[in-house]
Amino acid sequence: MTRKKLLYIYMGGSRNVTSIHLKSRAQVRGMNEAGIDTHGYFFTEKVTEEEKLDDQLTLMPLPEYTGVHRYFQADHLSQFNYSHVLSVLKERAKDFDFIFLRHIGNGPAYEELLEFIAHKTLLYVPSNRIRERYCERRYTVHNSWASAFFGWWEYFTYWRREKRLMKKFYPRLKGIVTFTPEFGRIIQRESSKPMNIIYNRDGVDTAQVPARSSKQRTGEEVKLIFLKGSATEQRWAGIERLMRSIEAYPQLKFKLYITGNAYKQPERYDKPFVSLTGRLPFKELDALIDEVDLGVSNLENYLIHFEETTNLKSRDYYSRGLPFIQSNTMPDIEGTEAAEFYLYIPNDDSIIDMQAVFDFAIRMRENQDHPEEMHRFAVEHLDWGITTGELAKEILAS
Repeated sequence: MTRKKLLYIYMGGSRNVTSIHLKSRAQVRGMNEAGIDTHGYFFTEKVTEEEKLDDQLTLMPLPEYTGVHRYFQADHLSQFNYSHVLSVLKERAKDFDFIFLRHIGNGPAYEELLEFIAHKTLLYVPSNRIRERYCERRYTVHNSWASAFFGWWEYFTYWRREKRLMKKFYPRLKGIVTFTPEFGRIIQRESSKPMNIIYNRDGVDTAQVPARSSKQRTGEEVKLIFLKGSATEQRWAGIERLMRSIEAYPQLKFKLYITGNAYKQPERYDKPFVSLTGRLPFKELDALIDEVDLGVSNLENYLIHFEETTNLKSRDYYSRGLPFIQSNTMPDIEGTEAAEFYLYIPNDDSIIDMQAVFDFAIRMRENQDHPEEMHRFAVEHLDWGITTGELAKEILAS
């Protein structure tokens, strides 16, 4: 029996290691292992000619854009790039049974792209993009009225385009892939026409993310770590809420490590209990995770209208064997033995009960086997080989 062929398209690929890049590579690998002949085209400005990363992945060059515009230069560049992707697909899409496209934009050129490949396209929508854009505008401090005006003008243009996609184009696609059932329902409500919604949870490469050490953690201070993967300030992460809550419980000792880039408004983190580590090499990050008590996942996801998640950060914590706190439930964790390894925080802007957080950390300390138990669960239930296998099964059935 001839294997079905799938082309995986990702805008923004590079040789650099990022969480999204690793996820895309893992999905390509996983779908190949699950029986779908899959190849990834990662479009990027980082190369000038096609460059094979391996037998399954190719870095695809985006041509230089020489247009100059006084306003909305980024949008013009995006439309130019989508037109280039379309030109590539007009030559090569016929060789594939399915196109898996990470949702990358909107606008006239993007609509033309979707129009051409709609009958074979599975569109992966990784986030509630309208709400995220709204929060970015709502909480951005503008340095002038003009900056604020054009920022909101850009948002409303984006909002209109995104709504048009959901109403006119999504129902015509072969499938819409979302990382929670809840998000699938949110998208379906945007259109009066039925859509093929496919739930596929995020995973983790458990072979590359081993369990941390099982050493006894002691001391009166509870250490927390937030793995900041984004270069932007994401209000829904809830870091400000966490800092306010720690300050509201001065009798308890906490240390909060924030990794990654925090170069915008670093004064926001100027607290005696906060340590900005910057981007750490893997060995240094592993050593720090060995020392801390709890991880921190998003704490204000109500801002982007999510009550549940299967986000990458929670999967990473499970594979590392690091208990954590977050403001969402997880459809693939609730009702399992793994639910004891995270503490649910009310999904709002209230002061967090830091006594409960402290007690949870001490309880996890008392179970010195929790790193191995969490990692074993990740291997058996959360590995990309498992979650992508579920996706491949849905694709072949669609």
